Amino acid sequence: MIKEFYKDKVILITGTTGFLGKVVLEKFFRSLSDFKRIYLLVRPKKGTKPMDRINREILQSQCFDNVRGLPQFDSIVKNKIVPIEGDITKENLAINPKDREILINDLDIVINCAASVDFNERLCDAIQINYFGCLRMYQLAEECKNLKVFCHVSTCYVNSEKKGFIKEQIYDINEDSEELINRILRMTPQQQDEQLAQILGPWPNTYTFTKSMGERTLKKMRRPDIPVVLLRPSIIGASLQEPMQGWTDTFSAAGGLTLAGSLGIVNYIRGDGDYISDLVPVDYVSNCIIVATAIQAQTKKPDLLVVHSATSHNNPITWHQYMNECFKYLTMQPFQQQVFKPYIKFVANKKLYNALFFLRNDLPVRVLNKIAMIPGIGGPQMQKNAQKLQKINMRALSLGSMFEHFTNNEWIYESNQIYNLQAQMSQDEIKEFQFDAKTIDWPLYVKIYVYGMQKFILKEEVICPTQEKAPIIPKNNFTYFEDIKFAFLNGQTISHSDPNRLRYDTLNSNYVQDYIYSALNNDKGASGKPLDLVPKTYDSYMKQAAGYLGEMQAVIRPSAVRPMLWLLSKIWQRIYDQIIVNESGLNNLKQLLQKKDQGVILVPTHKSFIDFLLVAYIHYHYQMDLPFTCGEEQLFKIALIKFFLRSGGGFFQNEKLKNDKLFAAVMSGYIQALMGQNCAIQIFLEKKRSRSGKIQRPNEDLFDQILENYFIKNKSKDNLKDLKFVPITINYDIVYDGEQFPMELLGESKVEESFIRVLKQFSNLNKNIGKVVVKYCEPVSLEEYTARYLQSNKITKDTLIKSEEQMKHFITNFGQKLCQNQTDNLVIMITSLTASILLMHRKGISYDQLLQKSEWLFQEVQARNAELSFNSSPSSTMISTSLGYLGKFIDQKRNVFEPSVSAKKDYKNIVMLSYYRNNLTHLFINDSEIACCIFGFGSILDLSKNEIKVDELEQKYKYLQDLLSEEFVIRKTNKTKDNFLKNLEFMESRRLFTYDKTNQTLKMQLQDSKQQYGHSFLCHMLLPYIESYWLTFIYFISLDNRQAQIEENSLYNKIQWLAEALYDQGHVKFYESCMLESMRNAVKRYTQMGVLTQRTIIKKRQETYTYSLSEKYQDEANIEEFYEELVFYLPYPSSVNLPKIQNEIRKIMMSDIQLLPKL
Repeated sequence: MIKEFYKDKVILITGTTGFLGKVVLEKFFRSLSDFKRIYLLVRPKKGTKPMDRINREILQSQCFDNVRGLPQFDSIVKNKIVPIEGDITKENLAINPKDREILINDLDIVINCAASVDFNERLCDAIQINYFGCLRMYQLAEECKNLKVFCHVSTCYVNSEKKGFIKEQIYDINEDSEELINRILRMTPQQQDEQLAQILGPWPNTYTFTKSMGERTLKKMRRPDIPVVLLRPSIIGASLQEPMQGWTDTFSAAGGLTLAGSLGIVNYIRGDGDYISDLVPVDYVSNCIIVATAIQAQTKKPDLLVVHSATSHNNPITWHQYMNECFKYLTMQPFQQQVFKPYIKFVANKKLYNALFFLRNDLPVRVLNKIAMIPGIGGPQMQKNAQKLQKINMRALSLGSMFEHFTNNEWIYESNQIYNLQAQMSQDEIKEFQFDAKTIDWPLYVKIYVYGMQKFILKEEVICPTQEKAPIIPKNNFTYFEDIKFAFLNGQTISHSDPNRLRYDTLNSNYVQDYIYSALNNDKGASGKPLDLVPKTYDSYMKQAAGYLGEMQAVIRPSAVRPMLWLLSKIWQRIYDQIIVNESGLNNLKQLLQKKDQGVILVPTHKSFIDFLLVAYIHYHYQMDLPFTCGEEQLFKIALIKFFLRSGGGFFQNEKLKNDKLFAAVMSGYIQALMGQNCAIQIFLEKKRSRSGKIQRPNEDLFDQILENYFIKNKSKDNLKDLKFVPITINYDIVYDGEQFPMELLGESKVEESFIRVLKQFSNLNKNIGKVVVKYCEPVSLEEYTARYLQSNKITKDTLIKSEEQMKHFITNFGQKLCQNQTDNLVIMITSLTASILLMHRKGISYDQLLQKSEWLFQEVQARNAELSFNSSPSSTMISTSLGYLGKFIDQKRNVFEPSVSAKKDYKNIVMLSYYRNNLTHLFINDSEIACCIFGFGSILDLSKNEIKVDELEQKYKYLQDLLSEEFVIRKTNKTKDNFLKNLEFMESRRLFTYDKTNQTLKMQLQDSKQQYGHSFLCHMLLPYIESYWLTFIYFISLDNRQAQIEENSLYNKIQWLAEALYDQGHVKFYESCMLESMRNAVKRYTQMGVLTQRTIIKKRQETYTYSLSEKYQDEANIEEFYEELVFYLPYPSSVNLPKIQNEIRKIMMSDIQLLPKL
């Protein structure tokens, strides 16, 4: 009924530069795009074309962000949106006769949203806009030859001179509205101002007065054959759903009061907090306008329909309730410009209100003013502060006076017409054009309203309340000792586990008992030592097992945990802007932990020592038991730290006992006991913190042990428990303890942890390091994965259990799947975008360019469906903030930013920036590999003229993908030809080349600067890794003795030395290619490919490896062939010509004879 009515209709809408008018117009784009034409009345502006003003002030508004992406948007704007120059304050609307004639012949519908909502508008101006504007629009509508309906947007408060229940009708007053306005117009504007109180009478301001008079005159002059809708909204607030949640562009009405209270500017409001505050979402008002207009036009009786779009009748909320919900939201996400502690007190008594305002606001400012004037104590700055506070007080007083009438009175606006309208709508229409006040969830809507003011007006980076993410750090404590209450007084149980029962179950588990009985019957004991050196009795074995358990077991102590939680709460508030958690993932985890037939293993990413503390803090915050965490042994060596870690659920694997079978049995029994008590176990698959920013391959022995025990020790189906693995990604703007990582990647020894070093870390607690986003991912069922694995590999479970090789393959695959899940669920932080752009411009980039390129990269990340820690394109504030976070690693010269490299020791800053850039690598890896292949063809083709054959491109792509297969833990999406072609289609959609599907060729447009930048960015992501693999190969083929066996312990330092030397000579373009991690991966991959040969040797009773070129690559022809394949992907082949580079290496060698032993 609604869509059919507006189909092929011609509509005139006024007020579309305003808040409500924009939403009405956006709804036509969104849901009613079959209209024939919409005329928009816009005031003429010198030097600006009407359509330019529409584009700039209306269509470029964030209100249209969602519909701007619709395929038909540009076509609608071009063919269906027509600007009309006019002014509702002028006679005949100031429309030229020709345009007016067009409107008279063309219009079907007129919707008048134009108004001045300024309560303090001068009466003479308010009359022209709100009174005559309405009448002039109706006069135009009367002249229209095909008019179906006229809709005028008024306000519920036209009857604010009354009290109580207000019906949907126009009430009579004692004086004729036309005569009253004419009498006012006979006064001068100055006389109107002087006699304003007498003129307004019971109306509180010029807005409600002129709107009221306009309604009454419209009723009087309405022609009986013209259907008219008088749509009266109450206090219009931000949108609930459309065009997007929380959208608003004005602080008028309740928004101004909310802002003032939230900033702490207004603390006292004259009024009664128990009175109804009649708020209504703007999208509800917009939908009501559209529906009421359509239905009234189709009624058989063309009368005047008054409709209230209000909430006081059917779903009221009081002022107290409204402000309380605001402050609940502001606890976690306060306004960044907050001046004072926000709170609101409603005071009905005028004298008490004045006294409180004087004591709280006026008196302190007067005292400060006096002090500021005292020589030696005050001064210019104090006087300036006093003047600022005085202005704040004046603003607070003005706001209180403006809203006094609305907070000191109460109305209930009848809202029956909306149900009469809905009775004529289908269920689909009711859903699409929602305006029923009963559907509003007030606690949620109030939060959305405040969020909208922060996001869309103040441009602050905040989380929408309806998102699955939730902030957990209180930033506004409205009462004292909140942290103490949180940690000590909430009565929450830290853990339901019983340490004594855990100990008993562990020592009596089948793992420990089976081992002991087996050892007693063997010739050798637990450690493989002769019998006379090992325990020989059951009791001695049990004592040894108990000792192992006592050393590593976690014993959760609430008396130790609660002070730690209090301290962590203080630390988080100090160093983090916010900690954000996806609550839906946590709810899934809660449900898993309630089931008794399965174990739960948490597998977080590992970037910082803080990871363990964060997860524990989050679990306590959400009233969940603390997880038991297997941590790095290094920290457990510090006695005090060990005590607190074990008290918080931490346990560890003793590396010295790694091969001790009794210790392994105790660990297995301990894990089984924990699962038996439904405890969540947390392990870090990567074992050590990622030094490069990428997800590492699984390297945790306990993970292997858990899987082996799951299959081998529980062969009976009745005893099998499913294990649910829950990947967690912990994403930091800045990693707190990350600044040591570059030194380790550049070959320096890892610094041993000590109590003194931990204390030194507290010196960093005075710096803000941004946000943390913790994402709990979908659980992965080991039982379900096993079933799929057995089916795809066509083996039985018994075969899997009995075959050591099959089990190893299974564990590797399952671990990689979990790591891939982590990679897929990484959240992109603003620092990753900024670092990526800075590394693209190593010689400097201006702030404006940085902002522009960050916007481009944001769009590219969004196009790849990645989750970001922020919701909108990077603002100037966000980029400035991220530059502050990365400040240690960059230099600023005037308005130009670049990586900070003033001396060789500063190269670590490049590595640190690449650490944050690597958080993006998984998104672009396939595109980057293709881009590097395309530029590789640039060395053999003229890309400005020649096309690249897709088959040849795919061949090069597969080789590069295979070469780098050890470097990235990502889901391989381009395994098939079809997927590869889809990747090409996607890259074409990003304007990276032209893809001819018929001839299967690609064509580059080298003159296209955007295309060039896109390709350069993709290549910059991958070229450092390709250089690392090139450097590793170069090292081996440059040895004087190519058959030499190089020990692993010294190998990587030697390759790195060569890499740094070549970088200094300009032969290596990216310093981050000197990182040890990529060189290790290169050696591993070359060994798998048969380029290198690995041999095992025993040195100092420890097993280690040596590497050398394989026999095949002793041959010069094979070396040259492999080398040419490798350098194809480097975009500077002339500088890496093999004879030339080998000659350069000899020069480097001869420059310092003392360095020769390194090669």
